[in-house]
Amino acid sequence: LGFNHEDHLKETLRWNHEGANMRLVDTDEIVTELNFERGKQIGVVMPTSLDCMVEVQFYFTTIPVPCDYEAILQAQYGIHWNTPEPRSRKPTQHESKVVSVKESDSIMENGPLPLCG
Repeated sequence: LGFNHEDHLKETLRWNHEGANMRLVDTDEIVTELNFERGKQIGVVMPTSLDCMVEVQFYFTTIPVPCDYEAILQAQYGIHWNTPEPRSRKPTQHESKVVSVKESDSIMENGPLPLCG
């Protein structure tokens, strides 16, 4: 499998436009259309030292995550990090279902449903 550099650049630029912190590793510059080249390494500057962890709910259990997890996710994906996006731009046979916050909380509280019945 190959790597789609064009789509990766589009996503990186979009996320940076939305507040992410994707940078070129060798120069520490924010990635732009002008300085991005194939083969350049991209990294994210994380706004944390990872020395603080907190337990958060994950389905029917809890997992340790960095105390600054929201800032870390924003550095990677921008301000819309918690807004779900379609998994594919290609048409699928199943439409995405929009659920209310209440319904989402209920799903998360009760854990994932089995894949087969």
